[in-house]
Amino acid sequence: MPAEQGSSGRRYRLGAELRKLREQAGLSADQVGEHLLCAAWQVRRFESGYPGLRPMDLEALLDLYGVSDVFIRASLLELAEGQFGWGDVDGDGGVGVGGDGGGDDDDYGGGDDVAGGGLEPEFVSVEAHASEIREFQPLIIPGQLQTEAYAKALVEGRCTDATPEDVARGLDAYLERLGIFARDEPPKVWAVIGEAALRQEIGGREVMAEQMAHLLDVSEDSQVVLQVLPYSAGAHPGVDGAFSILSFPNPEEKDVILANSIASQFCLETEPEVGNYILAFVHIRATAMGIPESREFLRRMMDEYQGGDVTEA
Repeated sequence: MPAEQGSSGRRYRLGAELRKLREQAGLSADQVGEHLLCAAWQVRRFESGYPGLRPMDLEALLDLYGVSDVFIRASLLELAEGQFGWGDVDGDGGVGVGGDGGGDDDDYGGGDDVAGGGLEPEFVSVEAHASEIREFQPLIIPGQLQTEAYAKALVEGRCTDATPEDVARGLDAYLERLGIFARDEPPKVWAVIGEAALRQEIGGREVMAEQMAHLLDVSEDSQVVLQVLPYSAGAHPGVDGAFSILSFPNPEEKDVILANSIASQFCLETEPEVGNYILAFVHIRATAMGIPESREFLRRMMDEYQGGDVTEA
């Protein structure tokens, strides 16, 4: 009997972890399918977060991938059953849990990353399945809306010990997040960006001028709505930090919250928590500049970066 559908966030993240483990084992989807006597497309479906992966199938996959650590196996099995929140399976086979390692059954966290936009690869996988993204970013440009030059400068600046490989990995994550706009049915994106994100000169004035021009371009897309939250807004429900609200094509799938801090990233799926963030976004959106005013502000910022001092509006 197929496993229950479970929550969207856990299924998509489990799929991303299975894909990572397969790639670490050096196996193709075809090779895995031959071993398990199933088609390669079935392997890819599970890695894409589709429901139906039974515990016995997962056990067989973990055996094939050489995962012998009891804790990792138990964590993955519990995730598949939708009972437990767990951390990232990192490259050396360990499990890293964000925060204090605890939390409610519907919360799970990952560690720090260097990806463009600040999302762990597993959370990028969750975001990639969304049909609507509502995002508040007070300090940086949302990952899906960054230019390559901005993303590169952000990766280099946020990790003081970043290696060239780290930077390359961060740019790969940036390109993966941009891929959502290349879908046949790209998601609706409603982003509220803090004024501080527009004034912080990440990469220098030339990079920021290009970034402002890019935001103006994408704001003309019917799928993208941009608003600016000015300094003059004062205290607001988003003072604790950035977050995203993800909605999915299937109306039976509940919304998911992605949020992060310096120490960890986490996903929230319980109705009270999700409801609190949705209400917070409504208030932030109402406090922000209107859409035409936001476009004018972006245009003024672009002009200032191109030729004059960037001063407060």
